[in-house]
Amino acid sequence: MIKRITIVRRLSTFPIVTRIQDVFMQGQYNKRLLHGHGGDAASASARCLAIARKDRPRLSYYRRLCKINSPLIQNVRHFNCTTLVCAESNIHPGEIRTSMFAWQIHNYGKDNLNLVEKLVPVITKPKELLIKVYASSINPIDLRMQGGYGAVLLNKGRRCSSGDEFPLILGRDCSGVVVDVGKGVMGIKKGDEVWAAVSQIKPGCHAQYVLINEDEVSKKPESLTHVQAASLPYVISTVWSALYAIARFRPKKESIGKSVLIHGGSGGVGSFAIQLVKAWNGKVSTTCSTSAVDMVKKLGANHVYDYKQSDFQNSLLKAGGFDLILDTIGGPTEDLSMELLKSGSQLISLVSPFMADMDRYGAVVGSLSASTTMFKKAMAVSRKGGKYRWAFATPNAVALETIAQLVDEGKIRPVIDRVFTFKQIPEAFEKLEKGHARGKIVIDMGEEKITPTSSDFYMNAANN
Repeated sequence: MIKRITIVRRLSTFPIVTRIQDVFMQGQYNKRLLHGHGGDAASASARCLAIARKDRPRLSYYRRLCKINSPLIQNVRHFNCTTLVCAESNIHPGEIRTSMFAWQIHNYGKDNLNLVEKLVPVITKPKELLIKVYASSINPIDLRMQGGYGAVLLNKGRRCSSGDEFPLILGRDCSGVVVDVGKGVMGIKKGDEVWAAVSQIKPGCHAQYVLINEDEVSKKPESLTHVQAASLPYVISTVWSALYAIARFRPKKESIGKSVLIHGGSGGVGSFAIQLVKAWNGKVSTTCSTSAVDMVKKLGANHVYDYKQSDFQNSLLKAGGFDLILDTIGGPTEDLSMELLKSGSQLISLVSPFMADMDRYGAVVGSLSASTTMFKKAMAVSRKGGKYRWAFATPNAVALETIAQLVDEGKIRPVIDRVFTFKQIPEAFEKLEKGHARGKIVIDMGEEKITPTSSDFYMNAANN
């Protein structure tokens, strides 16, 4: 059903063409109008437009841009009022803000974060959800993307040329409340508390609202606050991809008692991986610095190797014989890992040259360079009877649902180094850049009344 909405206010300050969001931003109409959801002629979803009769060329341009069927954009008379056409939706006027604050970068480099006011994203596809962000986090990938890492490959996913990707919103995971859903979304409804990991090609979570696909989100654990929950989704996506999808280490009889070495056990990924392997009945060994030894033991590590000790490498070589090694560090650590393999074991690296090579050499030559590197390392490991693979973070709703259950069962808890406010995001980036974070750095959007201190499911690693 199509509704016709009339704004009874003279728009003399908009003599040619006005997008409805621009009307909002100019204060001419301060309530959010209804909008439709993708999947049919009422999709459109993207933008309802007020088009002046004398600007017909721009009408067709916006129709192509927004992929809106012709019944949804109409020429209207530009007299004392403007008529807008938009689709029926389950949103009521004023329910969602029309503008939001977000941290953006407009170029690659250091100290380039800008806090801006922009329009709240609008659902354009039937499987999308709009989430009000209560908390998000900062991951190493955010720091690298800020400097331009992966731009060549990611721009192909975004279907844009170099430079056209700006402005970019960083932040790959969040926890919040669903404020709107597309017609095709199943199992999640408005008002649900959820957590999500967002694809790197999409606008991120360092904003008050974020648009999420159905396969990137699930209901958050009931036992966690939003600040606690926001620390986990991206590391879940990373570790799940490495252990469950690539190494096929799963909660089955075959995994019971398997020996797993995790390099960098005190970081965000490592601290979660330790707990997941323990929850799936594996035996965990990990490496970390002296100051983090007690922390990783509390997380469940059976054996801890302090890389600052002089006999570090010898101790690992004596232990040897690991069934699975997860490398979160790369470089010399990967070379050492290759010496620790045995017949039938696997080395999964989260440090791949794939995106960096594409940035350096271009898409074709870069992918060939990375493939050659992969082939050489895989051949070196195969001579010992093992397997070498790369793993990449992939948002996965099933993974989030599975881990949420483990969290509520008390088998996994978030590890948080420090919580910053939304306005302190530049400081949070500086903290991450200095390195040696114990767990995750989380951003509190200030929407939640309860600020966590300590509980069975929350550990402030800085105090341990």
